[in-house]
Amino acid sequence: MKKLIAITTALLIGAGMLLAPPASAGVRENKLFYKMVTTAAPELKFVSRYRLVKTAKATCRYLRSGFMPMDAVEMGMDSGFSTNEAISLVAGAITFYCPEQEDYI
Repeated sequence: MKKLIAITTALLIGAGMLLAPPASAGVRENKLFYKMVTTAAPELKFVSRYRLVKTAKATCRYLRSGFMPMDAVEMGMDSGFSTNEAISLVAGAITFYCPEQEDYI
């Protein structure tokens, strides 16, 4: 799984989608987050931006409570997301909403 996160991150960097977000996450950042995750996992285009942003912010709360990104990916998969979708969501959440968790990838 760690390899999948690394591959997804590398693909996002190569596509110019992994950006350093501004300090506050507003409407613009939510749009960029949505664009990033739906580029990495096009099947997520059928999920509302609101739900994806809410899921990403919940993921950050989960990670801040001491869990690892791999745990968050597994939880996403248990919730019905595919492996690629879960990895994309966790990578996007860390990039836009909790960059301090980057050290744990």
